[in-house]
Amino acid sequence: MTPAYDATTTRVAAPQELPPPQAQPAAEALLLPQHDLGRGITLSAGETLYREGDEVESAYLVASGLLALAVGSGRGRERVVDLAGPGDVVGALSGHQVRYLDTATALGPDTRVVAVPLGPGSDAARDLVDRAAARRLERLTEQLEEEGAPVAARVATAFARLAERFGQEVADGMVRLTLPLTHDTLAGLVGAARETTSAAVQQLRRAGLIAGTRGRYLVLPRALRAFAQESSLN
Repeated sequence: MTPAYDATTTRVAAPQELPPPQAQPAAEALLLPQHDLGRGITLSAGETLYREGDEVESAYLVASGLLALAVGSGRGRERVVDLAGPGDVVGALSGHQVRYLDTATALGPDTRVVAVPLGPGSDAARDLVDRAAARRLERLTEQLEEEGAPVAARVATAFARLAERFGQEVADGMVRLTLPLTHDTLAGLVGAARETTSAAVQQLRRAGLIAGTRGRYLVLPRALRAFAQESSLN
């Protein structure tokens, strides 16, 4: 049964009712000293930075754009396990890593990454990578804990998590989420069929917890998490 949030939760406004988007603040990680950074790489939409199983060359700091991180691409059942945006680190998340554990693909145009060498003397870079690895493990653990939840609950949690990481608050509790996020990517992220995921998105839209589409969403993260929790209990 769908939780009834209309009477107790502010519904998201229609996209045309919102103020224009503001510039995103610079990520703290982008303040890494220049001598700890290597070459920059610009990717087009759909272009791959590295592939699962390839020999490790570097860690990469995302400066702009969005990457989808997927596993199982060489076995015919690809699963998007995470998204990486400005300030996130992908690739080698340990100085002892020999091969890449996922495939990183640009979701939007002009996705730019910067190599982060992990050689001697790169203490700031290693600290950045260590913190990135810890955050990634935390997110993956949360996703594993959600595997048994209904698809609508998983989609709600995914939207809430993405809003908390990449969104911009535009009103009390309302967050603008501007990402090149297709239903296919979202389905991979929650581990469900595209059709089921699309139906869950419509359910959240009808409940007033999200609005918009085609990469421009307005969401209520706290209400989405409450929806996910209640849906998982039913």
